[in-house]
Amino acid sequence: MTNCEKSTASSQQNCFSNDVSSRISKINCGCIPCDTPSIIIQGDQSNQISVPILANVIQNCVCTNKYEAAYPNYLVIETNLLKSPASGSTATIPYGNICITNISYSYSCIGVGPSLVAPYSTNTITGSIDGKQFILSPTSLACSCGTPVTNLYTDFSGNVKTSSCCCNQASQPYAQSKIVERNISFYICNLSMNVSGTIGNQPFTGVIKGATTPELVANPPLAVTVFQNATPISNGLGFPSSFNFAEIMCLPTNTKLKLTENFDICFSIDCVKPMSSSYSVKDDPTTSPTSSIPDTSLYANFLASADLGLIINKTMYATIIEKLAVLTNQGSSVVCNNNDITPQCPSHSSCLNATPCPSPSIID
Repeated sequence: MTNCEKSTASSQQNCFSNDVSSRISKINCGCIPCDTPSIIIQGDQSNQISVPILANVIQNCVCTNKYEAAYPNYLVIETNLLKSPASGSTATIPYGNICITNISYSYSCIGVGPSLVAPYSTNTITGSIDGKQFILSPTSLACSCGTPVTNLYTDFSGNVKTSSCCCNQASQPYAQSKIVERNISFYICNLSMNVSGTIGNQPFTGVIKGATTPELVANPPLAVTVFQNATPISNGLGFPSSFNFAEIMCLPTNTKLKLTENFDICFSIDCVKPMSSSYSVKDDPTTSPTSSIPDTSLYANFLASADLGLIINKTMYATIIEKLAVLTNQGSSVVCNNNDITPQCPSHSSCLNATPCPSPSIID
């Protein structure tokens, strides 16, 4: 039978101690530094050889940056202040000047979703190169949200073929190609927009819960349409329903290419202002003008305008799969980590005897 009871490894090799009362103390969730891994064996650099490989060779790439601003009106902010505080409450009916002092917002991701304009493509990008149509398909999911679930994507790829250069193909192997992508619709997952400030002398917190129209405001009480999830950046936020992109790249003529592109997008709220400088329950858009129709919210609501920003960074690569001969050293190779970085048992205490105690015998 084994003989492992009450034996703990010490910091000395082949040394064990029966002291099991020692306490281990260390930094919680500590970071263990390591050197940059070296996975290449150089071999004999005086004896070089050619190795055939199949590689995606970049023919050209282009970065496109768009900055869009939107100024939506009639955003509906619902506060945490009751329009009619409960009897006996120390709270008072909200009334007075509206002052928004802080804004905060968060979201999971922004990506390409189903097109909001004809032909309503689903999570693909339709474009043309030199007038010939191509389709880029999503390669990996960026995020998903909502019910039913909406999937958003930021990485796409597809195959295209460039046109021949008229009359002088042999002497002109490269030519400028115009690449156009149309009707790309962007969505935001799990968008949350919040404000805080004061109404009169009462502090409040509020959420931008949706948007409305002047026609609906003119016929109170207002039934607020809450922003859907995922949120199209056009619905109530004031951005275009779709975007077009165009680039000119110098590419090989009459050649099959793979287009790969990535979107890096961010959304910002720079300013939120109340559309009316003061608040009263009577002027609340969710307050009913008659007692026969109930209010559509128990809380103080007001309308606001906003200054929003959208930054779109897009990178596109045009690549060709080529058979290449790569110059390397004879004997060089790639060596992967064999997972020999194995955690060691912590040392409770070292042996105190001058002569190390013997290794335990664990086999009968």
